[in-house]
Amino acid sequence: MEFGENGAVILNKGDGNSGEDSAPSIHVFEDGPRSLKGLYKWTRYSLIGYMIAECFMFLAVLFLIWLYMPSTVVPFDLPILERFDLAIMTIVYTLVALFWGSAFLVARCTYRAMRNLYTVGSKHAEMAPGWTVGWYFIPLANLFKPAEGMSQIVHGTRHALGETKSVRSGIPLWWSCWLLTNITQTIADRIVRFSGETIDLSTQFIAFGFEGFSSIVGIASAWALMRILQSVSDGHEKIKNGGVAEVFD
Repeated sequence: MEFGENGAVILNKGDGNSGEDSAPSIHVFEDGPRSLKGLYKWTRYSLIGYMIAECFMFLAVLFLIWLYMPSTVVPFDLPILERFDLAIMTIVYTLVALFWGSAFLVARCTYRAMRNLYTVGSKHAEMAPGWTVGWYFIPLANLFKPAEGMSQIVHGTRHALGETKSVRSGIPLWWSCWLLTNITQTIADRIVRFSGETIDLSTQFIAFGFEGFSSIVGIASAWALMRILQSVSDGHEKIKNGGVAEVFD
């Protein structure tokens, strides 16, 4: 690796004669590392929107718990309750849209960040950029491999900036909450699905409990992920614009 104008990183290209030189070339950006700043901005907006939607979902669950309690005297007539039902469905569809929108943008961020690390020859870049996304869709492996890929990105970025001090990455919080929100949401869905129209009140409350807990840990997961990506984005901006050269001068 060498540094060009303003200390920006320039990729050292191999002569193409050795297998070792040509193997990683499919993962590098030929024009040097690319910025994550703009991409992260939209990812942050999407994650914030997702967290807000999860907050409304949690409030909706609390409202339903109150509504289903035997001691509750409902002060609303049927048309108002139908409006509440429509509002809750709107929250659900909005949450789904924001979830997949955030997932797409996070995938783009992690893919580009890993390619940047390959571009600067980071020894921490061991997972192929495509697999930082692909592992989410592989059963069993999706329980740990995506976190491994994010760990390589975070530690590779820090190493490229010359940071040697051990600092908490936020990955354990993000990944633990991510697994919990998926597990608890799945349990809530299965309870409702298997109970069908014969679901009793106590079972319904259990489903509501899992649903509410899923929203809480979902918010925590999105917040932790946003902090991680903020750090990675800032780090890659320094790598692209000369921060690496400044560190090693």
